[in-house]
Amino acid sequence: MAGAALHADFYPPSSAARYLNCPGSVTIVPLYPHEDSAQSLKGGVSHLALEIGILFGIRPRSADPVMDEQVEVLLDWVQERRNEYGLGTVVYPEQQLDIPETGEFGTADIVIVSPSVLHIGDHKDGYVTVEVRDPKTAELNDQLMTYLLGAIAKYGERSRYALTIHQPNASHLDGAIRTAWVTAQEVADFRLRTEWAVGSREFRAGPWCKKVYCEHRGACATFHAWVLEAGAPHGWHTSELNAIDGQQLSKALDLSDIIHGYRGELRKEATRRILQMDALIPGYKLVRITGTREWINEANAKQMLIDHGAPHFEAPIGGDVLYKRTFLSVKAAEDFIRLQYREFGRGKWKEIWDEFFVPNIREASGALVLERATDGRPAHKRGSEFGELNIPHNSVPTADKRIVI
Repeated sequence: MAGAALHADFYPPSSAARYLNCPGSVTIVPLYPHEDSAQSLKGGVSHLALEIGILFGIRPRSADPVMDEQVEVLLDWVQERRNEYGLGTVVYPEQQLDIPETGEFGTADIVIVSPSVLHIGDHKDGYVTVEVRDPKTAELNDQLMTYLLGAIAKYGERSRYALTIHQPNASHLDGAIRTAWVTAQEVADFRLRTEWAVGSREFRAGPWCKKVYCEHRGACATFHAWVLEAGAPHGWHTSELNAIDGQQLSKALDLSDIIHGYRGELRKEATRRILQMDALIPGYKLVRITGTREWINEANAKQMLIDHGAPHFEAPIGGDVLYKRTFLSVKAAEDFIRLQYREFGRGKWKEIWDEFFVPNIREASGALVLERATDGRPAHKRGSEFGELNIPHNSVPTADKRIVI
């Protein structure tokens, strides 16, 4: 069992959005060092738990109760699809797929094969939203489409195709599990696009250079030329200009005062208009992030934790000033209750937490941040912090007169 997916070196599906738009990148990006991050290592653990759950029906039981719950949700979704697609449906976890269009391979998290459907599932631990179908351009996710090409090559064509992303750590309007159905024509178009990219060595710069991380971006002359031509709306940072000569550097320095902080200024202006003018900025909204949580009464919290199974003992601290004894944080206590009650079903710990602990917690108001409209948290409107107005029943509602800018 793999746990962490294996991929090819030059055309891994996870980098499809980069090499499909900039085919030349495959000649230079592999030369850059790449180290696993803490997030990718955690992702390997959750993928292993998913694989074991699909193969053997074993529910995850790790030291991370939040991750266990997230994997259980996806396992339930897999079972629902198995029941929906009916007799002859087989689910393959961590399925290595040869992709004829690239001549290489990739490892898909989930491949659901039925007599009429091929369905690709992908579990992502990241916090930055990944779309299965871009809401603005309607483009399908390049990584999952590449897996789909491999699945078609291995299992044959079907009458229906689907892609699903499970991303529990990113707030999205459509929820943690998002699915897009794919037409046969979209498969054919994507196959042609992939074959073109594999046969080309052209360096191409565009919005994908910012959307998809590329280690070569700072030294890429093509990207630098595109930024200069595109101007301030796309912006740049001096750490990405090490490909320029002295004359170009001088020009960049002259422009730096204008470009510096451009994105920050745009976000500040959008926030000002929403808050002060009640304006609508298409595609964006203000949301209030979760504030810090603290105990109202630590003594009460301590007794409740003991009542729900927490071990209690007094350990001597000693007189060393380098050590400081602090009470369990709200987050640590929440994780403990998750662990204590997970054998009783996924929702039981929440019932206990809400009934006994939430009344003893004070939560500070979180800051307002600008997010895309697809964010799953409710939009903040000017004056909403004062609650709903009591409007007389005989009053006539007026149309929404907020300014769209």
